[in-house]
Amino acid sequence: MRNEGSIIRIVYEPLVDTAWTTFRFMKLQDGADFIKSTVIDHFMHFLSSYTVFFIGVILVAFGMLLDKNRYRIIETVSLGTIAIILALWTSSGSRILQLITGNPAVVRVLDHLTLMWLPVPVILFVASVTDMLKSKITYFNLGLVGLNTVAVFTLVLLKIRDYHDMLIFTHIIIAIGVVSIVYMLISSVRKSKKLQRGDRFLLLAFFILIISGAVDAVRYYTIAVSDASLFTRIGLFVFVIVLTFYEMSNFLDINKKSMEVDIMNELAHVDGLTGLLNRLAFTEAEEELRLASGQGYILVQLDINYLKKVNDNYGHAEGDKHIKAAADFISESFGKYGKCFRIGGDEFFVILEGKKAESNFEKALEIFDGFVKKYNEENNPPVPLKVAYGKSSYKAGSDSLDAAEKAADKFMYDCKKKIKDSEDIKVQGG
Repeated sequence: MRNEGSIIRIVYEPLVDTAWTTFRFMKLQDGADFIKSTVIDHFMHFLSSYTVFFIGVILVAFGMLLDKNRYRIIETVSLGTIAIILALWTSSGSRILQLITGNPAVVRVLDHLTLMWLPVPVILFVASVTDMLKSKITYFNLGLVGLNTVAVFTLVLLKIRDYHDMLIFTHIIIAIGVVSIVYMLISSVRKSKKLQRGDRFLLLAFFILIISGAVDAVRYYTIAVSDASLFTRIGLFVFVIVLTFYEMSNFLDINKKSMEVDIMNELAHVDGLTGLLNRLAFTEAEEELRLASGQGYILVQLDINYLKKVNDNYGHAEGDKHIKAAADFISESFGKYGKCFRIGGDEFFVILEGKKAESNFEKALEIFDGFVKKYNEENNPPVPLKVAYGKSSYKAGSDSLDAAEKAADKFMYDCKKKIKDSEDIKVQGG
């Protein structure tokens, strides 16, 4: 310094008069050195808080994007929000946030705001777990938080009171929230609602978090410590670790159940022999056609000729070869343009949609006929594979689906008759 031995006098007017209103330390040094030393001294505090913050953000996004069940969304988003709020609150003790914002008032407002709103996600999470989201006690706690927020900011903006003067009310509301949580859990147990193993671990971590916060609250009111959020951060880390495993376990469980549902749905809608959609799927497709409006469709019905002769003379195994071959050819030719169904033993149905449905039908039919011809030439089955077909057009919303299906069926039988009339099929060995 230029004037060694000179005295610097600092006069300040405190906003509040408590044990916290004092200088704990003071440094006179170059600004860059001060920033460097502050970052080094408080970096781990800052890093730990904002690691939890980003985990919370990920959980909130995860819940909103991936969870489709309303209660699951509330649980996941609430847990993520708890992590975010506590991370912001504990980070206020780190002077790095003050250095970033350059405004101590911003840090102070953030500190009080996060503490005021902490009960909201906590209450919502427990209410969701215990099926008490619509209970009066849930609305009561949320109402208290809203009332407290309005009252605090109104009094502060009107310069009637300071944030610190209203802090006792925030702590009282948090205490009421803790009592409400205990009540919810007891009520849930009385209703014989069994908590899953993962839920029990999560609630245990949740109680650790509450206890650690209570310890810091006691420390705040009894002794003027430099780090008033120490135990809360410890409890927060325990909570977040358990929370991470809890959500991962739930996600894996949901994925497993989703896969099982998909498999069961496929088994229910897919024909086991051919792999085409089955009669149940066709019935559902018919309902969709009846509910549609304005779209144009081509309906195609197909039927294997002479299958009874094949079964009677060469066994059902040979008949199944015909069925499977026909299904494969239908899928490979018509499948790229529409949906293919096996609706009976040797009966198939195809639904083609769109303005190009007619031209797509002609293309698919040409490919299909080529497959059948090649199959008969290469495999030389005892009874050649012959498939009759009939088609009709259907405009959703104006035409009758039943009439369109009957028309396709009629044209298919006309085709079947022409095949029989034009060919003299002799069953080998029969």
